[in-house]
Amino acid sequence: MASKSLLKRGKDPTAAPIKYAWHYSQSSTSDQNSWREAGEAYIREAYPNWTNVKPENYYSRQDPQLALAMGRKVLAEHPDIDVVICNDSTSLPGQAQALQEAGLTAQDVTVTGFATPKAMREFAKAGVIDRWGLWDCQLQAALVCHLAYRLASGETIKVGQVFHAPDIGLVEVMPNTVLDPQAWSSPNSGVVLLPRRLEFTAKNVDNYDY
Repeated sequence: MASKSLLKRGKDPTAAPIKYAWHYSQSSTSDQNSWREAGEAYIREAYPNWTNVKPENYYSRQDPQLALAMGRKVLAEHPDIDVVICNDSTSLPGQAQALQEAGLTAQDVTVTGFATPKAMREFAKAGVIDRWGLWDCQLQAALVCHLAYRLASGETIKVGQVFHAPDIGLVEVMPNTVLDPQAWSSPNSGVVLLPRRLEFTAKNVDNYDY
């Protein structure tokens, strides 16, 4: 999403010297840390020209006021920053608000991450943020219902199993360690990841009411 937004701003994400930072809740949040680690690995491989200006990250503890204050701090400490990745639903609106207060838009700094459509709608329509993502609640509910149906029908589902979910496609039961390497693992306890996520923009945000 950051790459797409950079291209829209006229910056080549594969060649330009992009400066970025992470802003999320806290270092002890396992899911957000796993997303950051995966993101860092992806950036190193796909965009070796990018530089993380704050390897220790910015944390706002899922506190809206702290998220705004930390958002201001990001911009104050790195006025030439290109991208801020907010993999937390509190930090993203806080960072966007800080950008708006500074009189900046999505053409000046790319802010992206995860939050509900409602939390970011006005920022998107004001041109403060270009795009962000989250899981598709309808897809999630459909997949949960399908899994419940299979279990209620007497089927045993184990880690490693791949099955077809109607209108969704092939999904795989993966070990808990896919989310946290330190997690308890058993053939009878797994996780099914959604096959895709939603990407919101000013053009489609009104299609979602959560």
